[in-house]
Amino acid sequence: MFQKITTAYQAHEKKERPYAYSSPFSKNSTTGTSSSDSKKSETIHGFTTQIWPNGDKYEGQMFQNLMHGRGIFTSSQGYVYTGEFRHGKPNGLGKLVYDNGDRYEGDFMNDMFHGQGKYNYANGDLYRGEFLNDLPHGHGVYILANGSIYSGIWEQGGLVS
Repeated sequence: MFQKITTAYQAHEKKERPYAYSSPFSKNSTTGTSSSDSKKSETIHGFTTQIWPNGDKYEGQMFQNLMHGRGIFTSSQGYVYTGEFRHGKPNGLGKLVYDNGDRYEGDFMNDMFHGQGKYNYANGDLYRGEFLNDLPHGHGVYILANGSIYSGIWEQGGLVS
């Protein structure tokens, strides 16, 4: 869906306008380009494609020059986040795929796994359950690729009962 929106948006573009923008995945402010002007933002309100000098790319909704709403962030480091953003950070439902094959799908809060989610490891292991601050925390099940199952209450990444 976002590819179609981005393609339609770029078809109306006539010029690029640089502006300062902070990536939520980097502590440094970078300068990128925006494909918008007042007429175009009315046509497809809040959608943009943002590319940073380091190769990071964002396609999606913006609010006050921050990633906000639905979008796709592709990192030059190899990971891709698709989902909801709030004030520049992954927040809400989303999917994060790492370059090593690991992937997480579930709830995010302030750029961290938080709430219900499922983490699939590239080696075939799987954790499904609750997360808090990026760690398994609460009810969850860890299934190893060999079929072993560890189920119970997790605290700060460790099985406690």
